[in-house]
This record gives sequence, C-alpha cells and structure tokens, in this order.
Amino acid sequence: MKNLINGQKPEFGNLEQIKILQKEQQKIQDEKDSKDFYKNLPPLAKYIDDLASIDWIFMVIDLKKEEIKKKLNGRDPITTMIDKVTGYEKGLIKSFLLDLKEGYIELVKLFKRVDEKEQYEQYQKLLDAVKLGLKTEYKNVKAVQINPTEA
Repeated sequence: MKNLINGQKPEFGNLEQIKILQKEQQKIQDEKDSKDFYKNLPPLAKYIDDLASIDWIFMVIDLKKEEIKKKLNGRDPITTMIDKVTGYEKGLIKSFLLDLKEGYIELVKLFKRVDEKEQYEQYQKLLDAVKLGLKTEYKNVKAVQINPTEA
C-alpha cells in the first residue's frame, strides 16, 4: 500500500497517515461503487438521473452567478479601485469561469446522453467560448476562490 499523498509507504503506527490512506481508499471505492451502480441502472432510471443532474447543475451555476454578482456590486469606490489594481475582479471572474467550465462539461455530456441535440450544441458552443476565454484573456490571471459566506 502506498501513501497517496507523497508516494511513500505508510509508517508503521502513524495513525494520522493511516487515516489519510483509509479516507483516500474509501473515496476511490465510493467512486467505483457509484460508477458500477450507474452502469447497472435500467435505461429509464439513467435517463431520469441524467435529467435530475442537469437541473442540479443549472442550480449550482445560478448560485455561482449570484455569488459573483454580490461580490462585484455594492462596494465603495476605493475598494473597487484597489480590486482593479490587484486584479481581484478578474480573479473572481476566472474562478467563476472555471466552475462554469466544469458545469458545462457535465451538461454537454448529459445532454448527449439524453439525446437533446439542440441543447447539446448550444452548451458545446458555450463551453468552447469559456475554454477560449480561459486560454486567452484569463490565462495569466490567478483565480480568487469565493467563500459563499462572504457573498
């Protein structure tokens, strides 16, 4: 057994290291079990699960949009000026785009599975636009992680 964090064998009796290994092993097993469960679902159940996942992703994207709106509005001029100088706003937008990219990747995959060609094409174009933005304008910007409790 290897330590998944630094590639070293676990030390005998190092309880903290053993707990980390067990947690990682459980995470890997849970992911495998989830994939096996989904693979064995009947087609109708897969379809319903995919539709539920689509709705969930849209909800997460809407929540992220609201967090960004709250972070970018209602600040005093000095804070706004400092944010522009430090690149804070671009960092927030990059963080949002990274989250949006993950959501769009899932939506494209799910729309393809539920045979929604029009939605699939629409979100594939949006995904391509987000990827382009991350490769060009926001390539060298450091993402600012958003804490929902601060928004």
